[in-house]
Amino acid sequence: MTAVARAPAAVPLYKRYVDLVFFVYFAFHLLASALVDNYLEKSADPLIPKVWLPNYIWFRMSLFSEFVIQVPSFVLGMYALWHDDRRIYPLLVVYGAIASFTTLQCIATVIMGTERASLTDANLAFLLQYVMS
Repeated sequence: MTAVARAPAAVPLYKRYVDLVFFVYFAFHLLASALVDNYLEKSADPLIPKVWLPNYIWFRMSLFSEFVIQVPSFVLGMYALWHDDRRIYPLLVVYGAIASFTTLQCIATVIMGTERASLTDANLAFLLQYVMS
């Protein structure tokens, strides 16, 4: 008789500390993506009104990736982490690379671009606080 290989038993999420941190991160960011209206009211975000201008195609594509890649990654990531499915890790690396690059573009544009002139110090602090959380 041949022995049947069994998959190792899943370790509960609360015992996988790094996965738990990612799970909570995705849960908060999924909620933040759903509450974008509140953000728009308080931030005076200088990029949102320009999203349809030709020079801001990069920002439109960033928003597109937010809803087509990043938000589904939150949901898939939470599901896979809950079930200790390690096949999700490559997708999480892709998500991290896209999110980091998008965030860097937005920070650079707001701090070093012409958009900075339209922001009060309070608006800038709010934007950076939001981006860094």
